[in-house]
Amino acid sequence: MFLFRFIIVYFHFCYAILLSCCNFTY
Repeated sequence: MFLFRFIIVYFHFCYAILLSCCNFTY
């Protein structure tokens, strides 16, 4: 399923950005 894979990649991208934001905050 292409859509499912796209959602997984999108989630991973958001998680990476969130982690970067947290790292910059601390």
